[in-house]
Amino acid sequence: MADLAKAQQWSSVAHLARQGVDVNTPKADGSTALHWAAHWNDSATAALLIEAGADVDAVTHTGVSALSLACENGNPAIVGLLLKAGAEVNVAAVGGVTPLLLAAQSGHAGVVRALLEHGADVDAKATGSAQTPLMWAASEGHEASVALLLERGASITAVSAGGFTPLMFAVRAGHLDVVTTLVEAGADVDAATPVMPASGGRVGYDLGAGPITPLPLAIANNHAPVALYLLAQGANPNQGAAGMSALHHAVYGIGQNRAAGGGGDDGSGLRGREELVRALLAHGADPNARQTAPGLMGFGGEGKHGAFEAFGWGTNRVGATPFYLAADCSNANPELMRILLAHGADPSLTTEDGTTPLMASSGLGWGYAPPDEAARQRMLAGVRFLVEEVGADVNAANAAGFTPLHGAAYKGSVDIIAYLVERGAEMDVRDYRGRTPYRLASWARNSTDFYRWPEAADLLVELGANPRLGVPANLQERELARAAGEATGQAGGTTGGR
Repeated sequence: MADLAKAQQWSSVAHLARQGVDVNTPKADGSTALHWAAHWNDSATAALLIEAGADVDAVTHTGVSALSLACENGNPAIVGLLLKAGAEVNVAAVGGVTPLLLAAQSGHAGVVRALLEHGADVDAKATGSAQTPLMWAASEGHEASVALLLERGASITAVSAGGFTPLMFAVRAGHLDVVTTLVEAGADVDAATPVMPASGGRVGYDLGAGPITPLPLAIANNHAPVALYLLAQGANPNQGAAGMSALHHAVYGIGQNRAAGGGGDDGSGLRGREELVRALLAHGADPNARQTAPGLMGFGGEGKHGAFEAFGWGTNRVGATPFYLAADCSNANPELMRILLAHGADPSLTTEDGTTPLMASSGLGWGYAPPDEAARQRMLAGVRFLVEEVGADVNAANAAGFTPLHGAAYKGSVDIIAYLVERGAEMDVRDYRGRTPYRLASWARNSTDFYRWPEAADLLVELGANPRLGVPANLQERELARAAGEATGQAGGTTGGR
């Protein structure tokens, strides 16, 4: 009979039930005909089976009951039948998942109410995650169920194994109506979690481990309306996560979700970004807050290792300010920089290794793939703003010897190269490995990616760069040069301090 029910052969199921065939004979996985009637939302068959003596508390080998299936489907008719027949309301499947957890997740407030009226544990926790029905309803954005659970005494301060409160689940998912309901019910907008789950960041980078509060969580997940609401409710504007303040995250999210290297359309879904930046500043966010952790990137959220690491490029951004991130080549946003300057941002502040905002805008900022033309023009606008309106030094070098021209050459940005040289940039300056901007343009290296920019290299030579000075950018090129006995700036070749 269970096989027939699985195949939705309802007339055959009814015939066998009326003939007195055992309705509780299970399949190999423990599922009965009643399970399948609940699964397929067939209330008539469910009623017939119950009348024929179906065990309403039968469970599969993973502990799933017919009630759990009906709750997962949000089917009030079958839930009502099962509860009337005396189904155990707090039976838990593998993982500690109760019918109420599933009902909260499915979002049918009528089912949630029926379970609570029959004694469901309002704060039952899933095994391992320690997540409650209120958390599941909040995460899925089911405001009516959230309100009902709160009315029935659900804990608003419960904390999951990952350190999240119900408010944090709603914030991460961007459900403003649920966030509002929870805050109005007394949720603490500044409650911090000691642990940040690895899935906490959904903007292309991981928030890592460490304390986090609702405001930076909203910003990092690109939910500007939620962030603005939290600010209006008194959230501390200087909270942060992963070594970045809320303002860092607001500025960072504008550019970092564009195509790699800062090109293409912004796919983050964040709206009202400048409004959010202005709101943070208006509420007292520090425009000169310093980043205290390495830059965040892909590949599992591992931080960059800095200018002196073979697989790092330019800087790890420790010490970066929000202004620096606004200048970064993935942003290069003059309007954002103006907003920050108007609120007291210091444009002279560099990263810990001395990388300036101009270097970041020129090409030493975040990004792996080559920028597209739109990104190059945005970068040029940022460079011009920093040089002409801020007075940035075109020949400044960071601790690894990188200059703005190195960044432009690395990205192959001919317009920026021409502009920087016109403004007095030195063309034959060497980085810590002895590479000149020409060498980087000839065969640049970034992490595991290699790019050659013949047009940029030719332009540098045309402008007066020495093409035989400095160490070739690529190891293979250096080996070939050494084998050929070719001079590369020093007799017998140079290892550039390696």
